[in-house]
Formats: sequence, structure tokens, C-alpha cells
Amino acid sequence: MEGLLGVYELNRIEILRDVYVWAYAMSCRRYMALKQVDVDPDPTWMRYDTEINSMVCHVIRGQHLPTQETLRKLAKEQISTRTTP
Repeated sequence: MEGLLGVYELNRIEILRDVYVWAYAMSCRRYMALKQVDVDPDPTWMRYDTEINSMVCHVIRGQHLPTQETLRKLAKEQISTRTTP
């Protein structure tokens, strides 16, 4: 927010640049920490990756609460339309 305010109110793009560089560096540190853990990927997540992403998008775009009932309904819809075994 500070970066955006700096650009719009003060006409200073270096504030936004600094925020972007800081966020990128944090992302790199998190990535490196995860790479060191060396954990096998979750097979359920790998098998249903597309469906899970679609459900998350549906909840966010539709502004639904992620209740168990909503998620069960979405899961049934996603799995029933799945084309691969």
C-alpha cells in the first residue's frame, strides 16, 4: 500500500520498486526454505490439482464462504466432470 500511495500521491516510483524487491526477496527466501525440506508432494493434491484450484477460484469469485457443505458440493461437481481416471 505504501508503494502505491507513493506512486499516486507523491509521484515516487522508487517506493513501489522497493516494496516489489522486498516482496520478491521474501518469496525467494520462502522458496529456498521449502526446497531444503525435501518432502514428497501430497499425492491427493497432485491428482486433483486442477479441481482444487477450480474450487478455490469458484469460492473466491463467487464470494462464498468455504463451508463444508459448499466444498463438498463443489468437489462432487469437479470430480464428476473429471475426464481422466
